[in-house]
This record gives sequence, structure tokens and C-alpha cells, in this order.
Amino acid sequence: MANKGEGSLIGFRIFFDSTGNLMTEYSSVPEKEIRKVFKEPEEQKIVSKVLQEARYHLEGIHEKIEKELDALNTRTF
Repeated sequence: MANKGEGSLIGFRIFFDSTGNLMTEYSSVPEKEIRKVFKEPEEQKIVSKVLQEARYHLEGIHEKIEKELDALNTRTF
């Protein structure tokens, strides 16, 4: 849980929903929101670059796991 004054810029989790389905969740702050939170151009540039790299890796992981879960959920026994 975030403390006051903290906020998530990017998130990824694997969890069970209320019906017992295994799920993944990926979220990221929109690029335009970076400018609202970080006022200094240098900070914006750094945060933007870090998020770009994180998105590149997390989106791939998210998609791969989602495809695997879809395949597992559509199998007939």
C-alpha cells in the first residue's frame, strides 16, 4: 500500500479474482500525466525513459502470460 505522497507509475500483478480465475493485470500512467506530476524537464525525461523501458519488458511478460492462461483455460479434457 502506498504511503501518502507516493503513487504508482507502473504496475504488474498476477492474482486470483473473486471467482478463482488466475489473472494478470498491467497498468501504467499515461505519458501526458508525467508532465503534470514532474515539473522539471530533466525529471520528466528520466521518468519517461524509465517507463518506456519498463513498458517494453512488462507488456511482453503480460502478453505471454495472458496467452498461456487463455490456452490453459480453453483446453478440453
